[in-house]
Amino acid sequence: MDNNSSKFAKLKWIAPLCTLIVLMIIGISAYIRLSGNGLGCSPWPNCFGEILQTTPQSIKHSTELKTSAPIVFARGSHRILAVVLLPLLLLLIFIEFNRKPKNIKSRWLSGLAVLLVIFLAVLGRWTSGKLMPAITLGNLIAGFLLLSLCWRLSQITFNKSRDLPLSHAGYIFKILTFTLLVLDIALGGLVSSNFIGLSCPSLIDCLCQPLTNWNNLNIFQQPFIDPQVVPKDQNGITTYSLHLYFSIGVAIGILGLSIHFFLHNRKRIGIFLLAFICIEFLLGFLINRNELPLLLTVLHNLIAAILLAVLVSIG
Repeated sequence: MDNNSSKFAKLKWIAPLCTLIVLMIIGISAYIRLSGNGLGCSPWPNCFGEILQTTPQSIKHSTELKTSAPIVFARGSHRILAVVLLPLLLLLIFIEFNRKPKNIKSRWLSGLAVLLVIFLAVLGRWTSGKLMPAITLGNLIAGFLLLSLCWRLSQITFNKSRDLPLSHAGYIFKILTFTLLVLDIALGGLVSSNFIGLSCPSLIDCLCQPLTNWNNLNIFQQPFIDPQVVPKDQNGITTYSLHLYFSIGVAIGILGLSIHFFLHNRKRIGIFLLAFICIEFLLGFLINRNELPLLLTVLHNLIAAILLAVLVSIG
């Protein structure tokens, strides 16, 4: 080991630490966002969507939520973790640009990670408290991609990125599955930000419904809640159904990748992918069946983030 490599050997923990911090931030952000969307409010589900109304009862619920101990603690933890993350990523950039031999890929990845953190900070500063779906999607996709970059950097740091080679067919499956998963995550964000998570009382029935109302796909349109139809808004069935269709597409793509890894003696990653997509589908089923329990919905977000990070890290 040369002097330069020895100098940075003790700093290998930075990329994994950043990955852990980002994962924690994603979980806390999901908890704050979904709580703000009314998951866990009382009386449930009659209070779902009250945040968009201006009745005395909705104002009371909103005030109680913002001052509740769990939310205050979550917001404080989120700020502390975000403050810690940025200098760690800057240190990571310094390390990558001074490491020899140089790794162009890791330099680009660390730079993109810092840009994503800055983007999220600006987005949070300018759009705090606003309910436009575009803001939710910006936070959601950028946060998930940040986790993916940090995990990829961890793989490169510990020389694990070459352990999972992909054939041409496997690479196509990866790109296709990655694209479907990003779109599916975005659709899940639209379901949440438009308060239409209870639009489908049955997943099977929802899949059989015609796709007729596309209004909820407008990310620049602030959601409107009709007190007469809340909590089950039939106008949200199209967006919810698309989320389900894309989820099935993601599952098929992951199945193809898993078969590829099984055929190339990489059973561990194949089993991991299959296990996580099964967990994700189980959570989706339980979330629908139990009318959006907060904890399961947060876990649903975290599993999706982990799946995206793993897809980025392979190949």
